Amino acid sequence: MFLAFQLSDIITVPFGWLLSVLYETTHNYGVAMILFAVIVQLILLPLNAKSKKSMMKMSRLTPKMQAIQQKYADDPQRQNQAIQELQKSEGVSMGGGCLWSFIPILILFPLFAVIRQPITYILMQSADTAKQIVEVIKTAAPDMFTSNAAYEQVVAAQLIPQYAAELRAAIPDISEVVLAGINFDFLGINLGAVPQFNVFSASWVWDWAHIGAFLIALTSAACQLLQMVISQKTNDSVITDEKGVQDKETAKNSQQNQSMKVMMWMMPLMSLWIGFTVSAGLSLYWFIGGVVRMISDPIMTNHYRKIYDAEDAVRLQKALEQERIEAEKERVRAERRASNPDGITANTRTSLTALVTYLKIFVAVIWVMGVIVLLAVFASSVNERKREFASLRIMGATRGMLNAIILKESAIIGLIGGVIGVGAASLVIFPFSSLIGKQLQLPYLQASPVAVIGFIAVTIVCSTVIGIIGSLATMWRLGRPEAYLTLREGE
Repeated sequence: MFLAFQLSDIITVPFGWLLSVLYETTHNYGVAMILFAVIVQLILLPLNAKSKKSMMKMSRLTPKMQAIQQKYADDPQRQNQAIQELQKSEGVSMGGGCLWSFIPILILFPLFAVIRQPITYILMQSADTAKQIVEVIKTAAPDMFTSNAAYEQVVAAQLIPQYAAELRAAIPDISEVVLAGINFDFLGINLGAVPQFNVFSASWVWDWAHIGAFLIALTSAACQLLQMVISQKTNDSVITDEKGVQDKETAKNSQQNQSMKVMMWMMPLMSLWIGFTVSAGLSLYWFIGGVVRMISDPIMTNHYRKIYDAEDAVRLQKALEQERIEAEKERVRAERRASNPDGITANTRTSLTALVTYLKIFVAVIWVMGVIVLLAVFASSVNERKREFASLRIMGATRGMLNAIILKESAIIGLIGGVIGVGAASLVIFPFSSLIGKQLQLPYLQASPVAVIGFIAVTIVCSTVIGIIGSLATMWRLGRPEAYLTLREGE
């Protein structure tokens, strides 16, 4: 048994024990390796299921991720942040599926150690005992150890029965189980030998042992390729749009699809390289494991697809309901537009009209105040001009002449007030009405040329009339006193 413990023994020792039990049960290394591969895949099934679920979840997020990439095409930092937030909200990880997919590959390394050291791990001998067995057989048959030194235990395990006497002499406490050795023959193929890739080399022999080992390595890589194709097809089948309908175009252009294409060729090439660099037993394990995964992958896909299809059905139902609501809203809006071509409700029309009316009143008040101010200025100037009017009276000017002068000046001042009113309206009322009318496309708020001309005419006429009316009091005051009194008052 083992006298020392290494970290790798956590995997290699159970693997070796399981393979040893299977070999003792079946007495056939190939059958034991096939059963071992099936059992390992069953053990890894929860991890494979987790990997499948994670990859399918990631596939379903592809349309949303592409939308984010298009939205933040010019801002990679914001794009990555948005994608991370999406993944966090959906409970998926970018490397989650790939991480679990690499676990079966990592198992190959300790399994390679088990196959390469069958005396240590399958016959359950310590490292020192295994080394001693190899040295005894190597001394007795040195010509058998011309290949890679890493496979010395494989060569020695096959020759143990032939050199049982030498081993008993060198190792007195060796058991009969160990002396039985290991038979690596399976269907005429030596699973302990490394398949030869170059069929044109001088060492190549056209017999079933060599051809069978070559085919095992080749079919292992082909099986890996087929498995990757099936996995990609099943993952793409769950990519749906926001309505839950399968989106083949998005699946074809997705980043995950591009990564899978790289993996589709990388993994088979790696399997091919492994198949022709390690013993055929490991290729047989990899081939059987690929077959099991090809069978389990569609089963897991169908299982999770039922779950995701139910979610897609809910999403589709919500999308259809939302479309129905939007269609109903559009129908109501169309009816409103038909009944109200101006595109505005009665309440809004009233409010805007009232606002324009208030603005007009405001401008009218400013206009009236401007006229009053002008009249006040006019009256003040008249008071200052009393001496002038008195002088005109002394010089013989009649009251009618003076009144004509006052009426003329007041009309001019009223006309100036009207111009001020027109200017105020031009700066406030008409631009506001035109702006609101154009923005809201309300023709009735846009001032027509007739309305503008009419407003200008009425404003000027009214201002002139108000100026004339306002001069009546001044005319009466100047017309009452005598010329002498007017002159004295002017002084």
